[in-house]
Amino acid sequence: VLLYLRNLAMKHASEELNNQETSHDEKRILHFIIDEKSTDVELISQALNLKESIIREIIKRLRADFFDFF
Repeated sequence: VLLYLRNLAMKHASEELNNQETSHDEKRILHFIIDEKSTDVELISQALNLKESIIREIIKRLRADFFDFF
């Protein structure tokens, strides 16, 4: 059941991202957050090889655009 919910969330997130103008990095970060269940900027930075400042800005935009519960 949990795997089904995760896949449903990923599908919904992908559809939403495809309907909007989003960067490749935004998509990568959102997928990482869903997969790893973490919004830890340092962890995301290390895993995706992105600057922490970029990640903070993208997470801020994702929160505003999609979610109020991060």
